[in-house]
Amino acid sequence: MLTVLVALLLGLAAGKAWERYKLREGRWIDRRKARESPHYILGLNFLVSNQLDLAIEELTTAAGIDADALEIHLVLGNLFREKGQVTRAIQMHQQLLQRSKLTEAEQAHVLLCLGLDFRRGGFLDRSHEAFAEVLRFDAGNYYALLNLEKLHIEQHQWTEAYAIRERLAALSDPAQRPKHQAILAFLDTQLGLQAIDR
Repeated sequence: MLTVLVALLLGLAAGKAWERYKLREGRWIDRRKARESPHYILGLNFLVSNQLDLAIEELTTAAGIDADALEIHLVLGNLFREKGQVTRAIQMHQQLLQRSKLTEAEQAHVLLCLGLDFRRGGFLDRSHEAFAEVLRFDAGNYYALLNLEKLHIEQHQWTEAYAIRERLAALSDPAQRPKHQAILAFLDTQLGLQAIDR
């Protein structure tokens, strides 16, 4: 019994150590190091106070401390997009997709960010592909569906927008039903007008 208890405690200790530390290039790296750095905290403070340039500077420094910190790189890519540096945002998010150990949820999130980058840059076909790829990972991803609907509305693809709004309505709680019915009515009107024009 004592042997089992000692083995259990050793396994627990090893698991906690593995959770916190990672072997990289022959050295053990503290995984929480980037998030506990003053640069990360300052970057978040600057972000909250809408000082994007300073936030980018501090978060870039924090990302240099731990190159594997996915969330820092995601935030940086999103900040680049918000600053209008779409090419940089696309490059950062594409580099994140090259990581071999991303979970499906992480891949879906990075693809969603990439789709927003493409949309902001005017690459509508690539944006559509990225959002569709998110839906292959997670068929009920609300944000991917919403952004696909916006793309279809912008391109006057009313049938596709209507189908997506129906999916969004099915995913939402009943309290949101009037909002969805109003949008579906608008899309139905657009479909009717399109039919008249033909």
